[in-house]
Amino acid sequence: MNIYFVERIRLHDLGRVPSPPIHGDWIVYFREAQDFDGSAGRNFTEKGVNVCWGRDLLTCEIIRDLDRFIDNYLKNWFLDDGFDFSRVSEFSMGEYISGRLTLYQKPALILTLGEICRRALDVIENLEPGAKVWSDIRDGESYFANQINRTEITPRRRLVKYISESHGLTYSDLDVKAPLPRFHRSDQRTGSSNIYVSMLRAFLGGLRPSFLIGRIKCHLSRDRSRKVYIYLNHGIKLVAEFLALHDDIQVYGDRRDIPGVIPLRYDHLFAWPSRALRSAYHHLKRRFKGQNSHVANKEVFAFNGFNYGPFLLEGIGVFLSRQLPSELIKMAQGIKLLKKFKGGVVEINGDTPAMYTTMGFGREIGVKVIYLDHGMNIFAQGFRRSFINQKSVTYICHGYDHRHIYGSDLPNHSKPPRPVIGNPATVVMNGVRGKRVTPPRNRVLFSNYTPGYANNCGRFHYCDRYMRDLMLVAGRLIAIGKKISYRPHHAEDPEYVDFVIQESGLAGQIVIDMTQEFHESLVQHDVFVANTTTCVYQALYAGWPTIFYEPMGDHDYFVGLPNAGDIYRPIAQNPEALFDLIIDAFDGSSEIACFPEKFSTEFAPRFIGIQPENSVQLISEFMANESSRPPSVNAGSAVAE
Repeated sequence: MNIYFVERIRLHDLGRVPSPPIHGDWIVYFREAQDFDGSAGRNFTEKGVNVCWGRDLLTCEIIRDLDRFIDNYLKNWFLDDGFDFSRVSEFSMGEYISGRLTLYQKPALILTLGEICRRALDVIENLEPGAKVWSDIRDGESYFANQINRTEITPRRRLVKYISESHGLTYSDLDVKAPLPRFHRSDQRTGSSNIYVSMLRAFLGGLRPSFLIGRIKCHLSRDRSRKVYIYLNHGIKLVAEFLALHDDIQVYGDRRDIPGVIPLRYDHLFAWPSRALRSAYHHLKRRFKGQNSHVANKEVFAFNGFNYGPFLLEGIGVFLSRQLPSELIKMAQGIKLLKKFKGGVVEINGDTPAMYTTMGFGREIGVKVIYLDHGMNIFAQGFRRSFINQKSVTYICHGYDHRHIYGSDLPNHSKPPRPVIGNPATVVMNGVRGKRVTPPRNRVLFSNYTPGYANNCGRFHYCDRYMRDLMLVAGRLIAIGKKISYRPHHAEDPEYVDFVIQESGLAGQIVIDMTQEFHESLVQHDVFVANTTTCVYQALYAGWPTIFYEPMGDHDYFVGLPNAGDIYRPIAQNPEALFDLIIDAFDGSSEIACFPEKFSTEFAPRFIGIQPENSVQLISEFMANESSRPPSVNAGSAVAE
């Protein structure tokens, strides 16, 4: 008997390998794109081959258990007898690394792969020692972005081999000549580049006259002047522009093309990690070596009787030795920038090394840290939520239905300030709001899927199904005279998008929308279909019938509109429902066509802010007021020069 664990080869091609599946063999495939229309699976089944999509072997209860296990792993691997020795001030290096591991190591992909393989081998009848396992899975790779080019970071092949051999089976690699395109690209845009070369280029960029002048202005500024620093991203530029209109506030930002904003970047500053940061780093390395040289802590690394320690610890080791040293320098640079704004305000919008340390050291240095998300997320952060659980950070929320996610892990007495104000992403749409052409011109815009592999174990399996479903609906719409465009995410692999369109028989019939700005694209269409992107809220606010499409649909993974069961929401979970909603959207009197008006007025405080058309002004005024109030300062100092 042969068992095939495959994710890179198309099932049609599997019938052409030197040892193809025959009657009684098993095929467990991990991507639905491997058998896009299901025909290969049907052909194998007719020949007596057992064919199974791996996700079908995991019940919802198992997925939930895996979520809890990984959450516990990420919270505890760095603790020593329950104590976090990596904590400096309010910054925990262990927590920070765990957030990075969700992206770099991808524990969700490791654990779900392992459990699918284990369950497959448990359910296969008449499985005898000597049976052969074939697999095309590779260490250090996945069908999402690979940020570190080291096999140990995600040892998925080794995991399959170990599980197979532990069942007394023989393991062999399966060579794939024409692998299925990845869902995400892996290049410089997604992190696969030389870290230190990139840092050096960024540092030398600080020698440009505009940035040198900015540093001089900051150095010569009066200590008592009100200062605000803005980490710029997307519509946050508008906040910086509005703040710069205040004559009594000096506004700084990491770009040099905004009138009134003084250019200043953390990665232009020469800095070295403090003794406290280095001490935390060396403690984690010792902690790692201690675990790696003994039997891994089963409470942290064992799931359902299987020890995943050997397959998780290697990834931690790679991150500690390969990635973290460079990020320590970025942390030091971020802290040096932070010190320049003592008594002022620093706005952040993510969890980069510089921003995360800003959250951890802001109160100690005497800086008010305000978190303003670069978009309006409608998915839960899950495994990565530590950066939205910092008690000394003020989180600007864009709706009351989203407020609870900030500080969700903190007790009530430690909840951070969470003012519901809005987000600049709505103001970006003001120029096109209400400008949807009527009668409609039969044009539908589709957008990409957000797999969420760094947030949970449940959603990433459905990325191919989402795309397949869109194409099924697109074919039906084209047949009745509709025009279809697809707007990819910058991280999507263009070859994958082309593959999906080709496999659907729609080559030349779908326009790939590469318009730079979303609002410019939206005005060229009549109906919008998307997943967990900010664009869902933006399109609804602007007045476009918009459908949230999610083939998985577990409410625990979402926040905001998808979970608002007390009101009508334009949501679909299967192609038939999606098609019907799109058709209804062209009827101006339909519920879906009328919903954007209610969303942007009656429901605005719940999802997009109290005055979404004025969010930039409200946010700017809030920051200006915060800059005039004295910050609370932690007396104990752990930040060495």
